[in-house]
Amino acid sequence: MMNARERYLAVYSDENRKKLDRVPTFVQYVKSDFYLQHKKTLLAEYRGYRAWFPRFMAPLSLGFDAVFADIPPSIIALPVKIKTDEGRIAWIGMDGQIKNPHSTFYNKGAFHIEEVFDRVRERLRLVRAAPFLQWTIRWFERLSPHIFPIPMIGGIFDKVWMSMGMVEFAKHYRKNTKLYREIIRYFGG
Repeated sequence: MMNARERYLAVYSDENRKKLDRVPTFVQYVKSDFYLQHKKTLLAEYRGYRAWFPRFMAPLSLGFDAVFADIPPSIIALPVKIKTDEGRIAWIGMDGQIKNPHSTFYNKGAFHIEEVFDRVRERLRLVRAAPFLQWTIRWFERLSPHIFPIPMIGGIFDKVWMSMGMVEFAKHYRKNTKLYREIIRYFGG
């Protein structure tokens, strides 16, 4: 019988895919509130590996093979205060998104203004992340036979349109503007 890591990675190999014992299952995440509300029921019959972090324990107890997992950043951006198109004061970070204090969902992008993009780039700072990255990798290695952690990195294209806003992104993409190309380089590393 395959473990979670072997099952998930087998999908990417023609040879190993033929050896799959079952289709691997994946979930982006399970909300902590859901897990905490149903923890007693979920763990009542679960006899497998205990991860002790809801991010992993919830999908483990539900029988998933893989889940998205955070990795420590090596670059951060100090928040930048801007004035929105509507005249409000807002804060943005390195993702270029205007933060909405009342929601965790996508709100609006601000990188369609070159000055704002330049201000964020000026406030980028390197983080001494090596010890945290090494610890995370070791933890993921221990966890991967039970549930495979897929590092959340995100797609460049998604990050670009979200940082600019869809309407502005469409304009800059169609014209292949200098700002659009710079933002692609920025998120592409």
